[in-house]
Amino acid sequence: MFGVNDVYGDKLSRTTAGLWAGWLGVLVAMSILMPAADALEPTKRLTQYTHRFWKSGDGLPQNTVFDIAQTPEGNLWLATTAGLVRFDGVRMTVFTRANTEQLSIDQIYALEVDGDGDLWIGTNGGGLLRYRDGDFERIGAVEESLGGRISALASNPDGSLCIGSYDRGFGRWDSDGVEVFDANRGLPAGVIFAVESDGDAGCWVGILGGGLHHLDEQDLKSFSTADGLPSASIWGLHRTADGDLWIGTDRGLAKLHDGEVETWTIADGLSSNRVKTVFEDRDGNVWIGTQGGGLNRWSGGRFEALPATSGEVVWSLLEDREGSLWIGSLSIGLHQLVDRPFVAFSVEEGLTSRQIHSLLEDDEGAIWFTTNSGLHRFHRGEVENWTTADGLVTDTGWALALDHRDRLLVGTNAGGVDRFDRQARVHLPPILDGVPAGQVLSLLEDRAGALWIGTAGGLSRHQDGEVIRYTAADGLPHRRVEALLEDRSGRIWIGTLGGLSQFADGGFTTLTVNDGLPNNRVRILYEDTDGTLWIGTYGGGLARWRDGHLASFTTYDGLLSDSLTGIVDDGLGNLWLSSAQGIFRVSKSELEAFAEGKRQRIFSDRFGRHDGLKSSECLSWPPTSLRARDGRLWFATMNGIAVVDPRAITLSSPPEVILQTVNVDGTPIHRLQAPRLGPESRSFEFQFAAATLAAPEKIRYRYRLRGHDSSWIDAGTMPAAFYASLPAGSYVFEVMASDEFGRWGGTPASFVFSVRPRFTQTWTFFVLCALALLALGFSVQQARVLRLARRKQELDRIAREAVAQVKVLSGLLPICSRCKMIRDDEGYWNELEIFIDQHSEASFTHGICPSCSKEYLQNLSSEADAMPQIRPSRRSAG
Repeated sequence: MFGVNDVYGDKLSRTTAGLWAGWLGVLVAMSILMPAADALEPTKRLTQYTHRFWKSGDGLPQNTVFDIAQTPEGNLWLATTAGLVRFDGVRMTVFTRANTEQLSIDQIYALEVDGDGDLWIGTNGGGLLRYRDGDFERIGAVEESLGGRISALASNPDGSLCIGSYDRGFGRWDSDGVEVFDANRGLPAGVIFAVESDGDAGCWVGILGGGLHHLDEQDLKSFSTADGLPSASIWGLHRTADGDLWIGTDRGLAKLHDGEVETWTIADGLSSNRVKTVFEDRDGNVWIGTQGGGLNRWSGGRFEALPATSGEVVWSLLEDREGSLWIGSLSIGLHQLVDRPFVAFSVEEGLTSRQIHSLLEDDEGAIWFTTNSGLHRFHRGEVENWTTADGLVTDTGWALALDHRDRLLVGTNAGGVDRFDRQARVHLPPILDGVPAGQVLSLLEDRAGALWIGTAGGLSRHQDGEVIRYTAADGLPHRRVEALLEDRSGRIWIGTLGGLSQFADGGFTTLTVNDGLPNNRVRILYEDTDGTLWIGTYGGGLARWRDGHLASFTTYDGLLSDSLTGIVDDGLGNLWLSSAQGIFRVSKSELEAFAEGKRQRIFSDRFGRHDGLKSSECLSWPPTSLRARDGRLWFATMNGIAVVDPRAITLSSPPEVILQTVNVDGTPIHRLQAPRLGPESRSFEFQFAAATLAAPEKIRYRYRLRGHDSSWIDAGTMPAAFYASLPAGSYVFEVMASDEFGRWGGTPASFVFSVRPRFTQTWTFFVLCALALLALGFSVQQARVLRLARRKQELDRIAREAVAQVKVLSGLLPICSRCKMIRDDEGYWNELEIFIDQHSEASFTHGICPSCSKEYLQNLSSEADAMPQIRPSRRSAG
């Protein structure tokens, strides 16, 4: 299956790792044909999954993970020797005896989630605990029967729990209590590290040195090496969906099927005979954790080991509900294998070079690509490679094109164009004459059969033995030609460092920044299915040319990068763009709406290492991306080739949000009921996480506190919110998450609480204050009334004294007989009017009596007669 036909063997230089290359070809073909699955895609090599890991420096309390479980809300739980760990994909919370009263020891051996979603925790000396609704409960009956060292757990569909102890045998727990099986009931003594449900009410038990046993009510059935087991020391058990039991021993892997035992060892490809744990994923692949051999996968009748875990002890395995595989190890922490949309191929998969320059698909569906180590071809499970040993001018190729004779044209690093007869697999003489000096960066054969060659030193046109070179004197804006394209109208477009030129009727017409081009360095030219010309620049973003008009789009408008290295239409209404910052997708309808002023911003779906890329950098020359006949998109990166099926990337609902913890003044509070917090509460912290473990680092959050915030607050990727000194009132904290492409939706997680007011802020205080004010007002009024009463008494006294004085006036008054002046009590003489005015309430008005009037008029007449007479003088008329 590997390699090409021997007839071409003398013309080929196969990859240095031939077997790797053969498998690479098989995997490429299979990855193209196979649809995506929910679990880890079995056609991928283990090195093609996104591999992430966490160690003690990343939040783990230490690097040994004995067991892994996932509770219904999505949290991952880890059993370590330094505590129980809850992991939401971003944040690790460690429960120890220092912060959890029910934990009497930090060493956790076993974890199990039952059908009700409760988490069971087996400890090394602290007995068995159950975690439910945020509370830990210690199961005393189990500790009394089996001791405190619980080393294995498994739950049954009937609600019972299978419990293996370190030194007290096996027990089955249910609501009626604990039933113990030990040496007294025929079960051999020994440490039990493996228990498994039989799918009903029974349990499988594996004992170190004691073989395999099945317990069904009162019946006990045992299996030993005499029954075909490779060893009596059982470390791991796993019952598959079809009822088979996989058994991990210290001398190999076994499977019990219909009473028959089948075994595998290193002779069959297993990396180590010391099997610690076994797990079957939802696609039927069997994963094997070994001591000294790391992680193995049994799929398609063969074993494959994960190199990153080579030599390590793998203690525990779990497939989460999103299909990722979690791996717990003895000393290298927690690992995760995630199946992401991109499939990457690099030197780990057999390529001879990491840096890919150009891509091209021929009419047979074969993918050609250039590297620093020759020319490569993928097709139908075969990988071919040509180098200078096969006649290439140089091992470093750049641009690729096909001519009208189906010959492959390769632009080289040293100058010139190599040619290959694809059918005969033979190297033809290169085109050297007339090619401008420098790297050949772009190639194009137009519909008239003319070959255009763009180099770092100029542009040339070759046809029927005639060569025409174009320079600045002919209108070429710059000698470095990085992109060539012939549109559906037959016009030739040339991308240079000096702008975009169109060649027609023997001349150049150039567009530059003065004409609306966002940048003069044009690297990519792409005509989509609508006939629109898309222009990728280095530093100016994306431009669109349609009907004689330019429109531009940059990072300010929402693009991921302004320096583009590839453009491809996915046929689904999107453009995929590659850049040094990664590969991203934009909707063409959004671009159109933005260009028409109907949108203020463009949304970019970004893809990087967490999506399966081994490198997010795409820094080569076109064509660095293509859409194959099967609809898949291929991208050249700085670390191999990346392939994605855009049809498999569907927009799902944004993940639900888990409100993990609410801390008030640094203390967690119970969240089952809406609490009424005291007025002394100062700081409020809300910790939350999206219910996804596949790519939590790409999830964004926004939150609001109803009753305090007027709008949503964008938290970015920060899974926490903080408030300080909230005033008294009722509040609802709400948080929601976006999907990995930044789209919002779903129902927010919420938390209702209230802050009690201080006494001075209560109605009681206000009522008391009102009553106090009323009392004060009444007191003031009473004081005023009393003061007025006292004033009245004083006035009455004054009045009485005045009346008394008036009565004296009716007695004897000393009055002058001549002038009629009166003497007062102090001996002063006053006029009568003044005295009476001062000593009585009487007042005077003046008049004249008849006698005085007559006397007064007579006197006045006498005085007038005595006055001299004055006569008027006369003057003459003249």
